[in-house]
Amino acid sequence: MDRKICGVHVFTQIYSLDREYSYLIPEGAEIVPGDIVSLPFGPSDRSTRAVVTRILTDEEAAKADSGEFELKSITAVAYKNAFDESRLELLRYMTERYFTTYLEASRLLLPPGSDPDARGIARKSAAASEKYVRFVSEENASSFLDSLKGARRDKYNDVVSLFLSGGEFFSERRGDISLSDLKNVPGVTPALIKRLCEEHVLEISEKREFRDPFARMTVPGENDAYSSFRTEELNDEQSAALSKLSALLSDPSPHCALLFGVTGSGKTRVMLRLIDEAISSGKNVIMLVPEIALTGQAMRILISRYGEKVAVLHSALSDGERNDEWDRISSGEKSIILGTRSAIFAPCKNVGLVIIDEEQDQSYKSDSHVRYHARDIAKFICARSGALLLLASATPDLDSFYRALSGKYELLKLRKRYGDGGIPDVVISDVRNDFRDDPGSLIGRELSERISRALEKNEQIILFVNRRGYNRFIICRSCSEVIMCPNCSVSLTYHVSPSGSFLQCHYCGYRSEVPSKCPSCGSDHLYNMGFGTQQVEKQLSDKYPAARVMRLDADTVTKKDSHDKILNAFKNHKADILVGTQMVAKGHDFPGVTLVGVILADGSLYSSDYKAKEQSFSLFTQVIGRAGRSSKRGTALIQTFSPYNEALNLAASQDYERFYDSEIALRKALLFPPFCDICVMELKDENEERLNESSEKLMKIISDLLSGEFKETKIILYGPFEAMPYKINNIYRKKCVVKFRFSSGSSRFLKEIISEFRKVSGKTLFSVDINPKNV
Repeated sequence: MDRKICGVHVFTQIYSLDREYSYLIPEGAEIVPGDIVSLPFGPSDRSTRAVVTRILTDEEAAKADSGEFELKSITAVAYKNAFDESRLELLRYMTERYFTTYLEASRLLLPPGSDPDARGIARKSAAASEKYVRFVSEENASSFLDSLKGARRDKYNDVVSLFLSGGEFFSERRGDISLSDLKNVPGVTPALIKRLCEEHVLEISEKREFRDPFARMTVPGENDAYSSFRTEELNDEQSAALSKLSALLSDPSPHCALLFGVTGSGKTRVMLRLIDEAISSGKNVIMLVPEIALTGQAMRILISRYGEKVAVLHSALSDGERNDEWDRISSGEKSIILGTRSAIFAPCKNVGLVIIDEEQDQSYKSDSHVRYHARDIAKFICARSGALLLLASATPDLDSFYRALSGKYELLKLRKRYGDGGIPDVVISDVRNDFRDDPGSLIGRELSERISRALEKNEQIILFVNRRGYNRFIICRSCSEVIMCPNCSVSLTYHVSPSGSFLQCHYCGYRSEVPSKCPSCGSDHLYNMGFGTQQVEKQLSDKYPAARVMRLDADTVTKKDSHDKILNAFKNHKADILVGTQMVAKGHDFPGVTLVGVILADGSLYSSDYKAKEQSFSLFTQVIGRAGRSSKRGTALIQTFSPYNEALNLAASQDYERFYDSEIALRKALLFPPFCDICVMELKDENEERLNESSEKLMKIISDLLSGEFKETKIILYGPFEAMPYKINNIYRKKCVVKFRFSSGSSRFLKEIISEFRKVSGKTLFSVDINPKNV
């Protein structure tokens, strides 16, 4: 057959239209899978972008060309080789796994800021560049000067002499001088430079200037706190783990391993040795950390060891910085990529090792348009490239530990802390009497005494609070009404700032002044309830006026690099006490910290979500692990109203395996992951009545499918029910929860639900999340 035909997926937001279409390849055009092309689409032949997914065989092409309708032809190639074979396969995987469109998935795999839709592909920040001047030829210079006389000759001779003799702005190579610097030299004018270029004495060229995301960081020195990672030897446990990991790394088949070690056991040192081996064998490495707050510490460790080989990718960088890093990774200039979850999509070739540190962290699960989990993407990349995926945690995700015990992952254990540091002493402090005797104080007697002793010894303290703000809400004592956000079904949080106090919604960002009277009944008996990081900071400053108190939460890290500045200042002992939310709990290594306090543990212990217990256990274990990471003995004190809570006590004893045994038995009995998969279908609408009608339509579609084509499909269905919170930013929300086992059959079932519902959904928004963070 003479006519060549390809399969394409058009870039559309409409899920039911996101399927393969056949298009003619213009005669003489070189089009391959992975190209982004322009083509006419729909009855109106609207110009649309699409990705070429495959070239049809002669038999497939003959069948496609003999259909009822005349095939349309591709009109142009918009972006050549946008996806290589491996990234095109990843694109397919993401659309199948997460029930998303090729358009949404493509946005994650293209350079930051790019948009592959019909309006254009490359809307990313322009690359920074600088113009440079190079000296071309002494022969040309002599010939040109000989043609001049008098003062004119002297002016040009002065410029030529600068290049020949060298000077403040000139290198020994007599070239690569920035044009801006040359213009600042006395006597040098743009006209002189232009004439010398016309005579081929000078030459102006433009060079790409890469922005340096590390420029604002303190570069590790020879005696820096991170220098120990370059020199200290591994202990016997670490060496044994490294030996097994090295064997997996050198095997050309893909592998996954779980490095399970208590907090402070030196997992990072094992990872660094493994990175050494990957780099020395010519392989590239991707290392993920859960929070931007952790990238600063990880960067310093990696830079101190690998220097300019390290690239960093996360959302706190500017678009320009991210694009520069992306291009340097793509060109092979950078071989170690560090970042948060989106860094897993870096255009890194020849991947030999992917590390996911603190792998249990919920931050690796996206809740944006494509609700992917970085661990799933990493598995796919490693399976395709024959690489090693290393998961590391002191409190692994239950699913990961289950797979490790089942033999699907290699399990490696580090049971003792590295060096002289021991597991911190843990005190569970029952503060029921303390809070009854002094309801306004958030720092109980026992914690107060220990803070005083630590300050006397010039030791540092971390205090964990699970909420930001000053008070959680304001309630009227007369009518019992809570002051609510007008846009969301949540209370407004009381904040204090240098310019005054205000109320703010942590969901939609709404702000208002603090009322003097109850908006409902007019009473002036308003009472502030609950507490947050601001109130704890204030009480500490009042109680310990000589202590330097620092706060780390979403309100203090609004500026660029503020995470890193706060954490680095605390590490360098520019503060005695660090108060913070979950940002202070994960992965940090502060040698000066001997006391960690949890202000009140109860807030995270009781929740209807099936993961609440696991997340609480993990959080408390991580918080406890911040204490005593040097030769000084550490103590963690947990204030609570529930001193006999199982998760709390197991976290206190750092007994993950006992917690796992208890929790996995419950998951199995009640049929929760890892014994099933969960799909949450969410409906959103600004009209509450329309939302209820849409919910009924969805249930009818599911019922009809289960009684028809998919009657053999086994699922457990809950809902629809109101999501928590029910209203966010004036949008009402409902959910349906489906328990199922992921397979080709169940995948087709879910696809059919999505396609059928979106045909009748009208203005109701609909989304699907597989194995979400919370249910």
